[in-house]
Amino acid sequence: MKIAILTLVFNNYGTKLQSYALCKQLHKLYGDSFVVDVINMETPWAGVRNIKKDKLFWDTVRGYKFQALGQFFDFFKWFYEKRKINRIDHHKEDLERTKLFHKINSLIPYTSHRYSHEEIRNGALSHYDILIVGSDQVWNCIKVPMRDVFMLDFAQKEQKCLTYAASFGMTQIPNEEYDNYKNSINNFSSLLIREEEGVELCKLLGRNDATTVLDPTLLLKDEEYDDIIKDIDTSFAEGKYILVYSLNQSYRIYDETYKLCKQTGCKMIVLKRDFCPPSIDNYEGSEELFVVSPGGFLKLIKNAQCVVTNSYHALLFSINFKSNFYLYLNNSDEENSRLLTIAKKFSLQDRLYWETGHLPNKIVSINYDEIHNILEIERQRSIKLLAKSLMYVNI
Repeated sequence: MKIAILTLVFNNYGTKLQSYALCKQLHKLYGDSFVVDVINMETPWAGVRNIKKDKLFWDTVRGYKFQALGQFFDFFKWFYEKRKINRIDHHKEDLERTKLFHKINSLIPYTSHRYSHEEIRNGALSHYDILIVGSDQVWNCIKVPMRDVFMLDFAQKEQKCLTYAASFGMTQIPNEEYDNYKNSINNFSSLLIREEEGVELCKLLGRNDATTVLDPTLLLKDEEYDDIIKDIDTSFAEGKYILVYSLNQSYRIYDETYKLCKQTGCKMIVLKRDFCPPSIDNYEGSEELFVVSPGGFLKLIKNAQCVVTNSYHALLFSINFKSNFYLYLNNSDEENSRLLTIAKKFSLQDRLYWETGHLPNKIVSINYDEIHNILEIERQRSIKLLAKSLMYVNI
């Protein structure tokens, strides 16, 4: 049996780690019974460029109300500063970071050939018995303009089509895409979805059999990441520090984290995924990092006094590593649904804060005993559902 996993492929911490975790879990379940390949394919990521400006405007007004004007000001200031920052050549840092991703890339069974979308649409994956659409926002047609590939519209009749932790990354489907999704959702024999909102969207599309599962990164226990973390030099992050890792175009999370650092005597470490504001010079005594491997990302979370984030995978690894954290979320971001699902599942709503408010002035420790009991129950449930979905393919 040959399994092809179709998911996003680029140098992003969550993207790489979820692929690693799903493949490792499949190997734990079936050893060499399956040949598993993650399809190395081009993955355009449209990001905010594809979001309609009028929707962005009204979502911001609804989310921030009387603070919306300040949010718009920060938004334009952010992109003005980002353009200035990117006039500088960052090729050397990009290259160094790419090299650091090599270790985890070598642990993921990527295909040696890098497929184009057209090759996939024209039958290049016809020799696989099973197609699994993996975790990440693969069904977000706003940010990933290749919906037909991730909905497996190209699949042949004899191929079994499954999902594991597929995510829409949206709370509603654009009207112009509704019919396409409704037709394509029936390509799948099993629908294991990452967020509750995704299950509701499946119901709206006529599939009442969808159910939630954990992100692949939570299928592995914390010690199962030791192979990635060991030998990682994080001497640059010694002492007491608070890690801030943000995916939003917002200054507020940095300002709030810096105030928390001043109150607690911790150093602020800012991990960035690209070259963007704010300038670290505005936060005296703080440190900015970019050239960090996936193992370094995990170790920074594991050793932090607290993690302040709006990142889904930074949240998941904080929970897995029993690290204190605060979520500080944009009031108008549809992608919050994935973080809210996790906060609700583990009764961690008290760690949730919004940008229209402030973070606490101290670090309140999390009692992880009951949380990890719930995590283990959900982990075993998700593994059983994954195994059950594969049983439908006549192993």
